[in-house]
Amino acid sequence: MIIKVVTNIIIEVKDEDEAEDACHALGSLDSIMRNNSFPHELIDADVDHYEKVSDAEAAEQGWTEE
Repeated sequence: MIIKVVTNIIIEVKDEDEAEDACHALGSLDSIMRNNSFPHELIDADVDHYEKVSDAEAAEQGWTEE
């Protein structure tokens, strides 16, 4: 059986360049997991895009200091 794991990773960045850098770094998860004895056969890890979190959502989730 093949599964697709869907996850959200919340990261604070200064600007769009840092957001792109974070996506690029996370895109290498497949090689990191393969090299660290991930207990399952990993086919691929892909970071598609990022979405900016609104101030309201960040506050609602408790991701900001008040």
